[in-house]
Amino acid sequence: MSEAYFLALDPGKTTGWASFEESGVGITMGQCNVEELIEMLKTTTAKVIITEDYRLYPWKLKEQTWSKVETVRVIGMIQLWCYLNNLQLFLQDANIKTIGYMWAGLKKAGSHKNSHERDAYVHGVYFLQKAGIRKPQQGVGN
Repeated sequence: MSEAYFLALDPGKTTGWASFEESGVGITMGQCNVEELIEMLKTTTAKVIITEDYRLYPWKLKEQTWSKVETVRVIGMIQLWCYLNNLQLFLQDANIKTIGYMWAGLKKAGSHKNSHERDAYVHGVYFLQKAGIRKPQQGVGN
């Protein structure tokens, strides 16, 4: 398997991840819990981390009442890891996913439970295409 240069993350209690070569070619993707994410960060070869940022939108205030905001905690952990290990970190808004899915040539997952790895992948696609590194419609492994 190729070594990852970019690691894209969709953070949360379940974190989606996708790895990319330096050329922008997707390598693989998956989902993990927080403990598995910590282990992944310890062993990653990635030099650049791309992660979805978190915003608490006014229309979601009620559903976030009493939330432990796991996503915010995971993002903080990722930020600290990048700082301590001198890795570049790029935060992206969630609203880029529609364009990211289009650029990746993917359809959204049927259920939220299975969407995290695809969301991570499209965060990587969006970043890499905006940076001029990845070609449009370039799938995982090509």
